[in-house]
Amino acid sequence: MWLCLGGYFAWRLVASESVNGWFFANFLLGCVLIVPLLVTHELAHAFVGGLARLRVFEIRIGVGRVLFKGRVGATRISVHSILIGGHTLFAAKSARWLRLRTFVSILAGPALHFLLAAGAMLFLGRDGIEKHLGSSNALFAFDGWAAFIYANAYLFLVNMLPAFRGETRLGMTDGSQLLRIPFLAKPELDDVLAAHLSLEANESLRVGKISQAIQIYTDGLKEHPGNWLLRHDLSCAQLLCGNFEEARCTLSELREAQPPQADENLRLLLDNNLVYAELMTGTRDPQRLALADELSKNMLARRPNVPHFLGTRGSVLVRLGRPVEAIELLNKSYKLHSEQDSRAIISAWLCLAHSALSNLQQARDWLDKARDRPGLPETRMAEDEFRLRCSAHESASKE
Repeated sequence: MWLCLGGYFAWRLVASESVNGWFFANFLLGCVLIVPLLVTHELAHAFVGGLARLRVFEIRIGVGRVLFKGRVGATRISVHSILIGGHTLFAAKSARWLRLRTFVSILAGPALHFLLAAGAMLFLGRDGIEKHLGSSNALFAFDGWAAFIYANAYLFLVNMLPAFRGETRLGMTDGSQLLRIPFLAKPELDDVLAAHLSLEANESLRVGKISQAIQIYTDGLKEHPGNWLLRHDLSCAQLLCGNFEEARCTLSELREAQPPQADENLRLLLDNNLVYAELMTGTRDPQRLALADELSKNMLARRPNVPHFLGTRGSVLVRLGRPVEAIELLNKSYKLHSEQDSRAIISAWLCLAHSALSNLQQARDWLDKARDRPGLPETRMAEDEFRLRCSAHESASKE
């Protein structure tokens, strides 16, 4: 929609012979070119990573709701609604030449933009460069070459800038990672190798093989004793298979230990999982509920649009007897989620929230949605509590 509006605006400026008309049109073309260039950027990471004997787990283009997802071989591909940024997840199984293999795989993305821009300039030659880049040609005519070269230059500079696009290493620019990788200490290299096992186990979780994932985590902890990431992800797998008390104990222990490099997003993720484990144990302990209330409130204040945090906070409010507030957050979480399991879980909590308000028909509608995933603990919990609520309502009606 925005591109259509921009195109219409550029056309009107050109038609009115405004001095800014062609400049805006060429600028818009550069923005359009960034999208396929982002795709080639991530493919360059993946291609060189494969040559460097790294396993490429995921290529993601954009952010927001999923528009497309699939697989190419062992690599997951996803395209999202807002085509800004992306990432390629790869990891090494062996420590041999690990720094070098990782370095060249990360360098491949920005290097592609440099080569494309340089190649275009070589093709144009001195006269072409003067015509397209050294004059005001872009102000008076449509100039695809200038748009292409400037788009690549922009992506090269943005990716090589040593900065963060977030607060975890996943948010590091390529430039930041290139500065960091040559100086990785042995404990950090150990974390990189452990990440391969964690990602491998995550692939098993995605296809419902929870027992296999737990085995990978358990074997990984024998190889990397006490590794924070493996222990955290093991607790997440325990949550999925209904071992809530065991997961809660592990997460409580991990919270006492500072997460590696004090990444805020990692701490918030840990808090989210701990809060949810507390809820799913069925606790009515005021102290534990007060901690869940405090942590979930802080998570949402720090990251107000993360769907998992919205869902967890809404679930806490259900247990605290504040269903009206809960429904608002849970509805927002449901809209932001695209995974069916996540939507079924949120549906179960919405069923409980509406049940608490005696909106039994709405509660039943949400329960029907939760039943799309009948094996989930949340679905069974919602069915049990909804049945009790209906029985209580019928008894009250007879009296």
